[in-house]
Amino acid sequence: MTPTEHTRQAATHAAAQRLIEAADFAERHICKPLFEKRMPRLGGRALMVRLFSPGVLKVSDPETGEVLAESVPGNLRELSTTPTRSS
Repeated sequence: MTPTEHTRQAATHAAAQRLIEAADFAERHICKPLFEKRMPRLGGRALMVRLFSPGVLKVSDPETGEVLAESVPGNLRELSTTPTRSS
């Protein structure tokens, strides 16, 4: 490995570590949903849609708070098979 490649690899590793630390810091300090809005439904009751860190989308009944669907972290369109069931 050349000195330039070694320096580039060390810089990449340091940047990855900073990103991990920053993500952990952000997750500790995010107390509220990143996004929250009632979603109207034609011919039915509205639903509450909330986006939480780290990219978990939850759909709930706005009256009861019951979570009706939850995504896997990082993929808003994939249904989680192990939902947290807390809103």
